[in-house]
Amino acid sequence: MVVPIFLHFSNMSQIQTHTARNGNIFIRVASGERITPSKLKVGETYLYKDPYKTKTIQDIRGDDVYYQENSGYGVCKKAHFARQCPNVATEAEIRFLNK
Repeated sequence: MVVPIFLHFSNMSQIQTHTARNGNIFIRVASGERITPSKLKVGETYLYKDPYKTKTIQDIRGDDVYYQENSGYGVCKKAHFARQCPNVATEAEIRFLNK
C-alpha cells in the first residue's frame, strides 16, 4: 500500500512525497509552475522527471540551454529541456532534494 507523506517547512509550503519499496523517498507531485520552452529563465531551477534530480539553467543561447544538474553540466534544446523538466522547483522542493 502506498501512503503519501506531506513534509512541512517553516514557510508552510507542502511537498507530497512517496516512499518506494527500496525505502527511497521522492517527490510525488511537483508543486511549482509548469513551464513551456519560451518561459525558461537563466538561474531558475527545474524538477527533472526523475524525482531525485533538479537542473539549474546556467545560460540560454538561441535554442540551446546550458544547465547544471546533480551529476555535472549539460546542454540541450529548449523544447527538450521543457519536456524533461516540466516544473519550476520550489524552495521547499530544492531543500528536500538537497538534504
